[in-house]
Amino acid sequence: MPRRIALTVLLLALAGCGNPYRDHFESTLERWPSGEASRLLPPSEPVEIVTSQDMRGDAVRMLENGYLLLGRSRFSGSNVDPGGARKQAEQIGAAAVLVASKYADSVTRTVPISEYIPPREERYTESGYVQVSPDSGYWYDREMTRTIAGEFRTAYVPQTTDYYEYAATYWAKSKPPVFGVLVRELSAEQRRELQSNRGVLVRAVIKGSPAFLADFLRDDVITSFAGEVVYERDRFFELVAANQGKEVTVELVRLGEPRTVTVRLRRDE
Repeated sequence: MPRRIALTVLLLALAGCGNPYRDHFESTLERWPSGEASRLLPPSEPVEIVTSQDMRGDAVRMLENGYLLLGRSRFSGSNVDPGGARKQAEQIGAAAVLVASKYADSVTRTVPISEYIPPREERYTESGYVQVSPDSGYWYDREMTRTIAGEFRTAYVPQTTDYYEYAATYWAKSKPPVFGVLVRELSAEQRRELQSNRGVLVRAVIKGSPAFLADFLRDDVITSFAGEVVYERDRFFELVAANQGKEVTVELVRLGEPRTVTVRLRRDE
């Protein structure tokens, strides 16, 4: 077997045949409010793969376009086929997947490469002197052939491998929302800035939703919903679900200024 073919076979063996996007997948469905998973729509088209240069910013845009995060994959490796992300997305029912990779390091190793040298014949010239009598003789040259047995030879070849940090996030389209904001609870620093424990922070506003049309913005702090003070994310989503189809009053803080907005919620389909 030629040496370069042997090297290729070895590299393929080192790469393995698993799918790291599947092996390192972590579901995020349990982080969504109760019942949110039932609002997910099955994918209607082939999975869309998007190469991202800004995973955080692109995640916000996915949320704003009505997608929910199903899970993520994170791992380090070399020469990983992004097609593995598509296969994992198809397996979990995602409509789109964001993929990214960043150079991490290069490692050089000495790899033993074995090459089989088959049996072969070798021709050589034999010279000698034949003494016929005490006083006479002659020199001769004759062509000879000998067979050399086959053998394995090992060479040690330096191999440099580039390693990357890979990431993927998997998204599914959701039904039109009742209100249309995604929120998280306030951090300790944000509570200090507001001088209050009241409120949840708006992470994203879904385009075309009642909240979007009522001009809610990212980083608004919703302090009251439908007449009830809001302290926790889960309670906020319970209030949204309980008031679907109704016109409600929402109190918020934007850039330190309190505001009151009236909005009619959509009825869940």
